[in-house]
Amino acid sequence: DPMLRSGEQVRWFRALIAEHDNTNAALRWAIGRGDAGTALRFVRALGHYWSQRGRGEGDALAREVLPMQPPEESLLFAEAQAVCAMMTASGSLDMESVRGPLTDAIASINRLAADGQAVHPIASMAESLLAMFDGDVDHALAVMDPSAVGDDPWLRAAARMYRSTYRANVGRMDGAEADCAEALAEFRAIGDAWGV
Repeated sequence: DPMLRSGEQVRWFRALIAEHDNTNAALRWAIGRGDAGTALRFVRALGHYWSQRGRGEGDALAREVLPMQPPEESLLFAEAQAVCAMMTASGSLDMESVRGPLTDAIASINRLAADGQAVHPIASMAESLLAMFDGDVDHALAVMDPSAVGDDPWLRAAARMYRSTYRANVGRMDGAEADCAEALAEFRAIGDAWGV
C-alpha cells in the first residue's frame, strides 16, 4: 500500500486492478475460515486502494471482517480494525453502527503507537473523522495537526488537504488557503496524481 501513495501509484493501481478478483477471493477465503488475522491484514493493506477506487465490494468485505477479533493486540491489528470500521461506514456514513469498534481501535492506536510513530494513513484519520461526525470542530482540527507536520510526506499532504477542506466547511478560514497550497505542493513533489 505505500506505493499507492507515491509517484508510482498509477502502475500499482493497475497491478491491483488486475489482481482485484484474486485479492477479494483470498479475503473471502480468510473470512470463510474465520482467520481474523489474515482478514484484518488484507483490509488494512487494501483499505487505501478501496478508498481511492470508490465504494462497493471493499465496504461489504470490511463489514464482514469488522466483528472478527484479532489474534493478538498490536498496532497493526488496531490500525486494521480502524480501517475496517471506516470502510464499513464509508458507503452509508452510518458512524453509529461502527462507533464501538472504531472508538476501541482509536484508543488502542493511541495507546500502542509510540510518539511520532507512523500510523496507517486511513487509521491516522479515524479520530478526526469521528470528531467531525460528532461536531467537535476543535478536537477534529487538533488531532489532524500531528499528521500535518509529521515525517510521512503523503500523510502530511493529505492531513493538510483534509484540514483545509474541513476548515472551509466549518467557516474557519484561518490557515485553510495555506494548508491547501502546501498540500498541493507536497502532492506534486511526491508525484501523487490523486492529491493533485
